[in-house]
Amino acid sequence: MRTTEGYAKQTKRRYARLVSRRSFFGAGVAAIGATAAIGIPAGCQGQFYPGTTVLQLDLSGKTQGAAERLLRQHLAPFEQRAITFEHNGMRWNASLADLGFAVDYKATLLGAFQRGRDDGLLGRYAIWFDGGSSREVFPVHFTEHAATLASYLATLGKDVAVPATNATLVQDGATLSVIEDVAGSRLDTDRLRPEVVSAVHAARPATLDLPMTPVPARITAKKLASVRDAAAALLEGPVTIVAGDASWAIEPETLANALVIPDDTSSASPSLDPALLTDAVTEIASSLYVSPVNAVVGWDNGPYAIEKGQYGRWVDAKELAKAVAEAATREDRTAQVPFAPIAPDVHSDNLDTLGLAGLMAAGDSSFEGSSPERAENVEVAAKHISATLIPPGAQFSFNDSLGPISVENGYVEGKIIQGDWYASDLGGGVCQVSTTVYRAALKAGMTFDEWHPHSFRVSFYELDGWPPGIDAAIYQPNSPDEWEMDLKFTNPTNGWMLLQMVEDSGHVTAQLYGTPLGYDIELDTPVVSDPIPPPEPKERTTTKLPAGQRQEIQVAAPGYNVTLTRSFLKNGKVVDQDTFVSQYQPQPEIWEVGIATGSEQSVGNASD
Repeated sequence: MRTTEGYAKQTKRRYARLVSRRSFFGAGVAAIGATAAIGIPAGCQGQFYPGTTVLQLDLSGKTQGAAERLLRQHLAPFEQRAITFEHNGMRWNASLADLGFAVDYKATLLGAFQRGRDDGLLGRYAIWFDGGSSREVFPVHFTEHAATLASYLATLGKDVAVPATNATLVQDGATLSVIEDVAGSRLDTDRLRPEVVSAVHAARPATLDLPMTPVPARITAKKLASVRDAAAALLEGPVTIVAGDASWAIEPETLANALVIPDDTSSASPSLDPALLTDAVTEIASSLYVSPVNAVVGWDNGPYAIEKGQYGRWVDAKELAKAVAEAATREDRTAQVPFAPIAPDVHSDNLDTLGLAGLMAAGDSSFEGSSPERAENVEVAAKHISATLIPPGAQFSFNDSLGPISVENGYVEGKIIQGDWYASDLGGGVCQVSTTVYRAALKAGMTFDEWHPHSFRVSFYELDGWPPGIDAAIYQPNSPDEWEMDLKFTNPTNGWMLLQMVEDSGHVTAQLYGTPLGYDIELDTPVVSDPIPPPEPKERTTTKLPAGQRQEIQVAAPGYNVTLTRSFLKNGKVVDQDTFVSQYQPQPEIWEVGIATGSEQSVGNASD
């Protein structure tokens, strides 16, 4: 790129030659020199001087706007496809922008436009009178974003890279043979980068062959042969992992994948890299995991361990891999499993650290008058969910804590709500327990993540003076088409919570122990809406009655909307409130009608 000082010297020499050849020009210049008011020749004002060229484009007499349009049109194909890279029959077309370059039209044309304007009065007129006989070619200026070019070349490098293949030891029985190494190749970006820059600055489409650099294999056949005997000793047989009576064999083929041949075989020996064995032993380590078991905790004037906690164990696969690698160097080739104990969160020695300060709240309900089947399910569910511990910040799920409602877990068929009538299903009566837990959590100030009132107003939940609107329905689906209903709340304290169930003579009580929230909880008398009339009577068919015989199995009952308000008090003042709305639908009168065997219709999904 020319400088102003250099260009001025060239202009003066050019002007001297012109004066010697053209006497009339000398007289004109003398007249101009005498007139200080004359500057740029009128024919060049706002236009490029004669003989001004960018690339092959003559800009003489053009305005800057016209020159820029001409230059943009000329460079458009170059901007769209600046360089084509070739390698092994493959081609990559890169635009100027892909390579991180852009034509700086302003800088390019500004430099060319200054021709004749920086040379003084005599120089300006000398170039103008020259009439373009003497030309000056100006370069195209570019802006460059080095990170974009580096990113493109890195991507190109990934496309063409060929990884080297290490020499390997192959076991055939007791014999080790060497498979030759194969060198790879990678893109030499250090060589390619200046080639790209040079090609771009030429401002015309170019094709470049990709320069490649060989990548030698890390393990060569020569190195491998020199340590073959030492490597063979590491691979001479399987390594046996032992844990009690169980054992697993890590075969030589697997060990060979972890074989490391040192670069300097004069000072180091072959070895097995435990990191390369970790995947091979991970499944074994996982199979030996035993979960710790928390103590079963009860409350009797304080927490006590009904059953002590049990330690679990786990195996760090990385440590097991180290044991395998080390065993391969010994004659016995046996690795003992490095077990690590896992302490339970709750055990008999740390009960005083759980934060079980006292009774937070209790809820109760009566199931007197229930059928023997329903009463049995209430007792079974209460036993299954009792002694549930809820860690700080953890969510309590009634269904998860209860476990499956199944015959194996002791449940029998009982009365449930199914659709818009009562029916019989396995576990009927479990909602008595979820209702009781809900009442304790409600009085303890818990915030519920999930809660469902029953679809009907159930008389069992209003025994012993309990008002309507304080019940909780749960349901465990029998198929993927059914919806689960659960009772969930999160322990908001920094300590553990203990749910204990007590069942006695037709009454069940839920007791929540932990650290109280610091509020007095008051449950207002629920607001009950006017009755909602029941719908028209309904019928369903059954084969349990003679064909045509009718029997009423459900009496019509109105529905109600019940709103319960709970208040949080501190120092006798209400600081917060929340509401719980139970929408009990009306119950239709239901009749069963006897039909012939084989014609019974479906009655829908259970929703108790």
